[in-house]
Amino acid sequence: MDNKDNILNKIIKDSKTWILLVTIIVFIIGIIIVNKNNNETKYFVNENDVKEEIKKYLVKIHIDFPGNLIFSTYDVMLKNDNQDILINHGKNKDIELSLKEGNNKLIFVNNEDSNIKNEITLEVHSNIEIGYRISCHYNRIDIEELYLDRDEKISEDEIKITFSKSEFTIKDKDIVINKLKEYGFTNIKENPVYDITLGLFASEKQTSSVTIDGKEDYKRGDVFKKDAEIIVSYHMKQDDDPERVKAPYDSNTAQNVDYQTVIDDFKKAGFTNITSKTTTTTDQDKNNKVKEIYIDFFKADMQKSYEKDDKVEITYYVYTKPEEKTYQNTKPKDEYASGKSNMWAQKEFKDVAKRLYPYGVDLDWFNTLNINEYKGNGIWYFKVKATITNKYGAKRNCYLSANVDLKTDMVKNMKELKK
Repeated sequence: MDNKDNILNKIIKDSKTWILLVTIIVFIIGIIIVNKNNNETKYFVNENDVKEEIKKYLVKIHIDFPGNLIFSTYDVMLKNDNQDILINHGKNKDIELSLKEGNNKLIFVNNEDSNIKNEITLEVHSNIEIGYRISCHYNRIDIEELYLDRDEKISEDEIKITFSKSEFTIKDKDIVINKLKEYGFTNIKENPVYDITLGLFASEKQTSSVTIDGKEDYKRGDVFKKDAEIIVSYHMKQDDDPERVKAPYDSNTAQNVDYQTVIDDFKKAGFTNITSKTTTTTDQDKNNKVKEIYIDFFKADMQKSYEKDDKVEITYYVYTKPEEKTYQNTKPKDEYASGKSNMWAQKEFKDVAKRLYPYGVDLDWFNTLNINEYKGNGIWYFKVKATITNKYGAKRNCYLSANVDLKTDMVKNMKELKK
């Protein structure tokens, strides 16, 4: 019996071992079958039932809201999907939204009248910082985009603008150029504008504009190539313009110079519109000598600069032999009282009138109220009816009066009279 019991116990022990092994094997096979079935079921899932994850991005919006004083002072509601955000009239506001990828509608609505609104579409495919300026009117809401800065990678040869053009307005051009170089721009050109005159209150080297790749309306978020052409324009004195020319003489320095020499020197200086006229003299030493020089209807100034085609008018003396004295009368004859002298006096009067009124002056020498009188000692007095035109084409009527001194070739005290 003992041998049989030992054999039976051994078989039982071996049976338990086999049962355990079989159980483990069945369990493993079950797991494999379940996984296989699960994998196979994926091929039979309806694609319409699979919901893709919707991407969202952070959008920071700055609202610049200038207020009205009296009319249209309503608040504005910003609507997006199910969000309503109140923006109080006349107060700036910073807003953060979580917007889905793609096109998103932003609606600005009058908080008192929903019929007054404006809508914009914002394309979102990254985090964004954007600025708007809104202004209220009785029948509309205006929206102006101030900047759009997307959180996107740019290539190594590009620069994203982080500033506005106001940073370069009315600044020293050297400071502006250094800042542009710090930002990484490499193709910067200077453009001096010679426009500083008595009527323009600007400092030398003060910027007037800065363009990037031909654009002057750039703003934060714009992307440009590092080698985009930048033109920095700035103010300079008009007299420093190398394209302008300076007078080699004025009326004083040319008085003892032959008129032809003066004309030649003006040509050498670069002037292209040179005219000349004569005036008589009984002083033989003054023959062909310059009397006066006008440039653009004003006396020549050697300290100023001029356009090359500004009109240069050079007046020079021509000697006229004086009339021989006769002793038929006890009273000596006054050579300046003659009709010929009167004509010369009228010519001097006309020339001065034209210089004083460069846009037009018509003299009516035959008006019955005119005065044409010789005062003696070489002086003629004239009062002549005139029609004067200003630079805008407007005309006015008056009388011009002046004394013409033929001895000194001077026209004195020309002025306007009503009667």
